[in-house]
Amino acid sequence: MVRVPKRWVALGTAAAAVTAAAALRSGGAAHGGSGADAAAGQQALAVARQEFGRLSGGDWAGAWQLWTADARQAVPQDEFVRANTECRPALGVPYVLGPGSRTGPGTFRVSWTHAGTTGSSTLQLASGHWYFSPGPQTLADFRLGADHVVRQRRASGSCR
Repeated sequence: MVRVPKRWVALGTAAAAVTAAAALRSGGAAHGGSGADAAAGQQALAVARQEFGRLSGGDWAGAWQLWTADARQAVPQDEFVRANTECRPALGVPYVLGPGSRTGPGTFRVSWTHAGTTGSSTLQLASGHWYFSPGPQTLADFRLGADHVVRQRRASGSCR
């Protein structure tokens, strides 16, 4: 098990709080729809805030645990943790979430900004719970192993 320094956990917690406040200011839920849709949107956003807070704070194992079952099966936890430990992304820099929206009966899409990069991510509903779904490129990269991911990050200058 990888021990995460307390300051990283504190940074992640602070980042999650900033992200939560930004989401609340921006409306933070699925736009339109029924009360049930709005509640589902809030639940999906809560999982997204947890995921990005953990990534921002260096809790790689915790972030991986929020992934869909298919993603966890495709990418071993130790590979994900090792790649992020050896070549970590920007820690302590919060992800700022934009408003999200339901894209299907069991999917929710949320936009984000982190350290000058923007993107969007999908969450999926399974057995009444929302899970983070890493993008296909992330899964493809990690299927090639932690060493491959570290080499890619170093080549792009994204190791911190």
